[in-house]
Amino acid sequence: MKKHLLFLTSIFVLFSISISFSKSELEDYEKLDNSIIIDRINNNDIDVVFPSVIFTFKEATIAIKFKNIEHNKLLLNNNELNFIVNGNDMVLHFENGEAKINYKFETSQTFSVYCEDFSFYKKVTAYPLWAILTPFILIIVVIVIKKIK
Repeated sequence: MKKHLLFLTSIFVLFSISISFSKSELEDYEKLDNSIIIDRINNNDIDVVFPSVIFTFKEATIAIKFKNIEHNKLLLNNNELNFIVNGNDMVLHFENGEAKINYKFETSQTFSVYCEDFSFYKKVTAYPLWAILTPFILIIVVIVIKKIK
């Protein structure tokens, strides 16, 4: 009988010690300062803005804007972040949460940007040079024909 009582008492003590340790570990995690947690950049943090019309023979200025200009990554990296733009590594400098990329859509009609958990892909409609010159040439031809008559 004494052995059983000793055994039950020792099991009770072991369980109470393990519960007290687990509570103290949880308290340590609760004391964690949230200001030191660095947020990863994701799709909710950045907007990519394209110009309304893009031409194949001219560089388009594409803006990458942070929704929160005081994002932790911007502050910790002195407003410079590494991005992968169409497969090329680029260091972008942000001013007031915005960086600009000049890109020419000659061979590829796609645009992709990646950084940490952020990813962006867009198929772009880029107009060729003849699409701009054709209306002007037609206007000149019509004027010349009217002058001849």
